[in-house]
Order: sequence, then structure tokens, then C-alpha cells
Amino acid sequence: MSDTDLVENQSEEKLITLIASATTSQLDENCAILYASSELSKVLRLAAYWLRLRQRLGRPPMVQYPTNRPSVQEKRDALKALIRWIQHIHFAEDWNCLRQNRPCTPKLLMLGAYLDLDSDLIRVGGNLKNSDLPYEAKHPILLPKQSQLTILLIDYVHSLHCHPGPQTTQNILHQDY
Repeated sequence: MSDTDLVENQSEEKLITLIASATTSQLDENCAILYASSELSKVLRLAAYWLRLRQRLGRPPMVQYPTNRPSVQEKRDALKALIRWIQHIHFAEDWNCLRQNRPCTPKLLMLGAYLDLDSDLIRVGGNLKNSDLPYEAKHPILLPKQSQLTILLIDYVHSLHCHPGPQTTQNILHQDY
């Protein structure tokens, strides 16, 4: 193998790597709702309206629909729907493995990840399963570190709790995520 062949092979490998990383970021950016605002409350309101519209499309036109702002429960459902969508993007292979009861990637195996069948979200198990903490604290939802939704959640919790330090913000987030 000559030096020119080696250089060509290296440039091809770099090209493939760049294409794979571009595809991942494009998938995350396809959700225009996440980038509609820099505030989580506005994003959740938009997602709740979107979920309302999706429900209306399957019903007859004579049914009376709510026209007021989304309720707290609708916003919670919107947050779960956005988290589910982000998990499907960032953890697609692991989600399929967990769905079929097959072993997933080593990183998630170390975390004791499992698929919560009620909410269809990937949660993390661990040593807290025998504690008296609430279910959400014992089994937090898994979030990708490089996602617009994760950034919005961190900013929201940071602002909601009067701008605490990074460790306090992280501890507050660890109660649910």
C-alpha cells in the first residue's frame, strides 16, 4: 500500500465521520418547536397546542374543543412527548433494544436503564430502588447531554429556583431527570 492510498483512505474516513455527526445534529434540529423560543414554558405551550391539534384530527368535527390556554396537565404531557421524541432520536438503538428485551449499549447497562412501559420513556435504575423516595426520584428519566430540550430544562430550573449554583441546579434536576 502506497502513501497516496493511505492518505485517500484517511480522508474517506474523515468524510464519513463528518456525515454521521451532521445527520445527528440535523435530526435534533428538525423539531422546530424546540427552537421556537429560548423559554421552556413557551415551548411547552406550543407543544401542548400541537398535541391538541393532533388529537382533534382523529375526532369528528362536531365535538366541542377547548380554546383556552393549555392546562398544567397538558403541559406535562407535552414535556413527556418532547422527551420521548428526543430519546427516540438520541437513543434510537438503545430504545429498540430495551423494547425487545435485548442488552443495550454498555453505557446504559452501567446505568441500569429500562423502558418504562407506562410512559414509554427510558429511565435509569440503580441503588435507590429500595428507598422511600418517589418513583420519579428513584428512577429518573434519561436525557441526552447534547439536546436543545436539555438546555431549555436546565435554564428553566436555574431561573425557577432563583439562579442557584451549578451543583444545586444539578441536584434539583436529578430529582426527575
